[in-house]
Amino acid sequence: MSVDYWGDRPPTEIVLQNMEKYFDDHDLDKEVAGLPSIPSSATRTPQTMPRKGLRRHVKSIRVAAREASKNQLLSVNSDHQYTHRLMVRRKSTKMWDQTVVEVKPEQRQRTPASPLHLTISTSADATASAEEPPVQWIRGKLIGKGSFGRVYLAFNVVSGDMIAVKQVDIPNSRCRDDRQHDMVDALYREIAMLRDLDHENIVQYLGYGVDEQEHIINIFLEYVSGGNVANRLALHGGFDEPVVRHFTRQICQGLAYLHHRHILHRDIKAANILVEADGVCKISDFGLSKKNDYDEAYDQNSRMSLRGSIYWMAPEVVKNEPYSAKVDIWSLGCTVLEMFTGQRPWISFSQIAALYNLGHSNAPDIPDTISDFGRDFITKCFNTDPNLRPTAMELLSHPFCAEDPGFNFEEYVVNDKV
Repeated sequence: MSVDYWGDRPPTEIVLQNMEKYFDDHDLDKEVAGLPSIPSSATRTPQTMPRKGLRRHVKSIRVAAREASKNQLLSVNSDHQYTHRLMVRRKSTKMWDQTVVEVKPEQRQRTPASPLHLTISTSADATASAEEPPVQWIRGKLIGKGSFGRVYLAFNVVSGDMIAVKQVDIPNSRCRDDRQHDMVDALYREIAMLRDLDHENIVQYLGYGVDEQEHIINIFLEYVSGGNVANRLALHGGFDEPVVRHFTRQICQGLAYLHHRHILHRDIKAANILVEADGVCKISDFGLSKKNDYDEAYDQNSRMSLRGSIYWMAPEVVKNEPYSAKVDIWSLGCTVLEMFTGQRPWISFSQIAALYNLGHSNAPDIPDTISDFGRDFITKCFNTDPNLRPTAMELLSHPFCAEDPGFNFEEYVVNDKV
């Protein structure tokens, strides 16, 4: 199949129409017991999703995907805003406080699968939900990899949602790798902190479960097609200013939402910004995020540790000083610089040299080729006094973040400029 979509990750509709390609280790004609008919997206609400007592029947994975594809096409026909490139935007079904079971291919079925109930819950219905039929899902192709785990394409066979699953190995009790144990502890904190977030510019967390047989934690996420901003920069170089402004405004909106909820991301950079073919940006990878337990996210907290990616790190982090959500604002400035130049900040410096400069409260150079508004925006982000650095809400009022009614992201995609 030729690649006829924008970015690194295919749109949901293309995956649904080519399940053999993206879920090639599965027998798609295998019948899965107890699957309901998938309601169309027009009528799909939490109340229409399968509940105890509803009639369920046997269905193959292929048929479930076909039904989901049909409903996607119905959504396209009823919403002309997203007809181009089969972009349909609807919320994925959340799986919190439900039993989640992976339907595994034969080569991974070493022992019979046993349902494992989610252990993080704030819902009063958690006990009752254990009596409901399980959510069944299948794992597909690897779509991302990092120090905190692997991210795979996944398909919720019950709801018909294409989702992503982040898998992290659970440390063996005989293995005393402190770093891995710390990583898993951080993962549980991440899940508990982010389960209730709901914003267009934040990747949605849908649920989580534990596979004790394979010693894996599964975190279910909204699937975002397209790719991350860093990959687009590597392919095309720096973006034109209208694109940078379009992305920056959305990142600011996501940060304002997080900071209002006292959450510091602590790793804002182009690689952690996902963008779809319609130009919608989403902040991702909350593995280093932290909740500020003070009254405001912008209150400096002495209980913060050194976290982040060095070249995007704020001076107060490097100097081991108390810090706040203003570290995300510094990193935002680095990311805007990255989008303009196509290169990471401190491009001519090694990590040691960058740390030295940050320790002396220096900021990356801003090229003269950037517009006055752009330079002023970045300069404000790079204020070495965090108390004078603006908040995300204040930056949304900056002229650089003003919405351009004439901007058309599709033109940049068609002309291969992003």
